[in-house]
Amino acid sequence: MLSELREHAGRLGSHLVIPIAHGEPISTERRAAFEQTRGRVIALWQLARQQTGTSSDERLAAAHKAVVARFFGDGMSLLERTLAAGNTGRFGLSTAEFTNAIVPHFGPLEQLRDVFLDVTITRLRAQDAAARGWLTAVTVATALVLVLEFLLLVASQRLLFRPLLAARDRIVALADGKVDEPITSLGMKGEMLGLFQALDTLRRRLIDRNALDRERATFAAQLKRQADTDGLTGVLNRGALERLAARLTERGSGPARIGLILLDIDRFKAINDSFGHAAGDDVLKQAATRLRAALRQDDVIARFGGEEFAILLLGQDIEPPLEIAERLRRTLQSPRFELDTGQTLEVTASFGAALIENEADAWPRLVAAADRALYLAKDAGRNRVVVDGDTA
Repeated sequence: MLSELREHAGRLGSHLVIPIAHGEPISTERRAAFEQTRGRVIALWQLARQQTGTSSDERLAAAHKAVVARFFGDGMSLLERTLAAGNTGRFGLSTAEFTNAIVPHFGPLEQLRDVFLDVTITRLRAQDAAARGWLTAVTVATALVLVLEFLLLVASQRLLFRPLLAARDRIVALADGKVDEPITSLGMKGEMLGLFQALDTLRRRLIDRNALDRERATFAAQLKRQADTDGLTGVLNRGALERLAARLTERGSGPARIGLILLDIDRFKAINDSFGHAAGDDVLKQAATRLRAALRQDDVIARFGGEEFAILLLGQDIEPPLEIAERLRRTLQSPRFELDTGQTLEVTASFGAALIENEADAWPRLVAAADRALYLAKDAGRNRVVVDGDTA
């Protein structure tokens, strides 16, 4: 674990070297990789310090304190400052200066690992010396002692080495986000029991965090849909349509030409007055359904306000707006709309269409042109299509 801790600590610095070398802000991907590596470092340290932080050996205790002070204190502080400077790309130091500053803080990690090994080896050597003295004193029991040593080896493998290797594998799996398999501590005692209980606690917290992240993402998606969708008809609202049009025109990512059809349901106030506002809402919902079904896959429909709808014409090959609008006009007019009360009525609409080249200021000009054409359609008696002659 201490060796992996040193390796991941080095990776923390490596995540920052390239942005420092290029003098550029730290990207979101690199920042996420830094945070993931830091999480692994903290998780490994939480496990390792259970042994190094509670030892009665003075050298091991001193090495443990040096790691806390120099790496998790000064070193992590240096990394945090450099990460914060990565927001602007102005780090204030070169790659060599950063390396010379951070590398000495890794030394206590290596020293702790070496001291831990030395202490363990010393303890084992003392045990070995005692065992040899005992064997010398009881040479008559050599065969029995050999059998006992064999049994001890088997027990050590089962009670110590296998659990440690299993714990190591589970730590790596948890760090990689694999939390489905439960962690059991059956048959374990002492520090091994505490180690696997800590791993299980970490696993359950990761599961809770992942569930919270999924819930947050779902909630954010729901909020976005609610912000972009008209609550009555289920199509986009005007704000969402205008944001889409702005992206297509300002960034030049849209097609070479874009078209717009504005339509206004004829005499909608009379429908509300004669049949009630609930019937008017039903007409708007049925109209949105018919229009959406009659459009091509690339075209976008939105409720532009009141009884007015807008259709943004996209795609590489746009039909003449007159043909599209005429098809939509016939779709609305026939068959008759059936209300929840069982009554039927004929619904017509006036259409204004325009088609222009996709440029930076295309959207406001396109809306103005389609609006002019819609006004002419209404003025000419409604239930008709007018295409703006200055654009299409």
